[in-house]
Amino acid sequence: MHEYGLFKDALAVFHRLLNMSMELFGKNCSDTAMIYGMMAQLCAELGKHEDALNYACHAKRIVEKLKEEMPFTIIMVYLSIANSFYLYGKKEESLSCYERIMKLSNGLELEHEQEIVVNVIIGVYYCIKKEYQKALDYLQKSVDVEGNDDIYSALKCMYLGEVYFALEKYDDAMEQYRKALSVVEKKYGRSSVYLGYVYSSIADVFNETNQYNEALEYGQKALAVFREKFDNGNVVIARINKTIGYAYYGLEEYQEALHYYQQAITILRHLGAEEYILAETINQAGNVYYAKKEYQDALKCYQQALELHKKLGIEDSSTAIIMDNICYAYNQIEERHTALEYRKEALSIRERLGEGITADIYNTVGIDCYDLQEYQDALQYFQIALEVQKKLVVEDTFTASINNIIGNALRGLGKNKEALEYYKQALGVLKRLGVEISLTASISNNIGDALNSLEKYKEAKKYHKAALAIRNKIGESIKADQYNVVGVVCYNLREFDEALKYYHKALGLQKEFGIEDTLTASINNNIGNAL
Repeated sequence: MHEYGLFKDALAVFHRLLNMSMELFGKNCSDTAMIYGMMAQLCAELGKHEDALNYACHAKRIVEKLKEEMPFTIIMVYLSIANSFYLYGKKEESLSCYERIMKLSNGLELEHEQEIVVNVIIGVYYCIKKEYQKALDYLQKSVDVEGNDDIYSALKCMYLGEVYFALEKYDDAMEQYRKALSVVEKKYGRSSVYLGYVYSSIADVFNETNQYNEALEYGQKALAVFREKFDNGNVVIARINKTIGYAYYGLEEYQEALHYYQQAITILRHLGAEEYILAETINQAGNVYYAKKEYQDALKCYQQALELHKKLGIEDSSTAIIMDNICYAYNQIEERHTALEYRKEALSIRERLGEGITADIYNTVGIDCYDLQEYQDALQYFQIALEVQKKLVVEDTFTASINNIIGNALRGLGKNKEALEYYKQALGVLKRLGVEISLTASISNNIGDALNSLEKYKEAKKYHKAALAIRNKIGESIKADQYNVVGVVCYNLREFDEALKYYHKALGLQKEFGIEDTLTASINNNIGNAL
């Protein structure tokens, strides 16, 4: 059908062929089913989803009556039906057709080229199911068609690319898409709609590898092809607008990004299909508003995306990401308790899914609790983060950071002795790594604070002075409160002259930066006490 170049003309031809088939062979023959199937796929590609569904159901009713007659023809009919369902967004119905294909092909003696086609079809089935290793196994069985220039060679390369893309093997994905591009250009020319699909896939790889100018170039090429073939209200136009929007977002050209995202959203809402893609697009539009610091608009988008997930009964990793985004937006508008609720729910989803669970995720929830002075909850999340980190047999600066923040949570609960143990573990990690960084100074300072609370002033002084020395060594500016705290420890040791030295340094910094706040008042009061 693609040799006609114009899908609408092709549909008229199929109608004539359908009438001829019915007159010559009857309504329930394999040829009639095949034509219905091709019409269904064509309508789905045109965005005429109701017509596509109607034709697909006609084809399905016929092939179910044919049983085992002409099995390969029936396989091809089921393929058209499966594609129609898939493009309409009816994934389960599509997978059912693919499963029927697998059953029909099992034990069937096929010619070599037919076997290649079936392997590609089964590979596509597993790709849709996101069982990528199985998809890879079947698609690679057809590796000997490299020299072929038929559409199944291109299809194989496209879906191999999709598998590699899903596995984040972007170089391998690009290699396969380039092969598909070569086949399509050779076989179908530069006016083929397949060219648009390949351009779109290449743009996606460039987006994922942060090559946004290249993504924009291929996205615009795809859009030009699709505009020649489809109405502006087609789902294919919506998808490529989304891809272009993402490229502009990466280039920080936010108004252009919003323009393309909004076009995609308008089309998808009008069609009433592809609601998962609609949710994803709205969420990405929210990211643009967030980058523009328009947090209320961002929040509105994120909440709309979440409502679509609830409507569809979806709870996956992208649902958790949307909830994270809602949390970030609420934090920006100072509604931190509400933000924390969404952060916790995002974590619960990841736990139920058993994926995306890292020490950093638990640590982030803990920090949110800590900032709200919910120290007991914070402690719980920090300790889980530490356990996850230990299972990785990893000891790095993040391990030190988790131990340090557990100490902070314990101090918030007034448990200075227990806090001290975690601070010392954190410092021990950094010493074993042989690093002296800002975190090293902060931990030394925290140890000093804990010791000071335990009235171990001499040890506290040692750690506070060590913190100052580290900051001087690494060229980090020292703040007034850091001098003031050393002065407080010296005062507790009744070393008043030394205390005054540190207090005056602290006060000098406050005056240098023109700061007059509660710390300034506290330092002046400390100087008075020392005098």
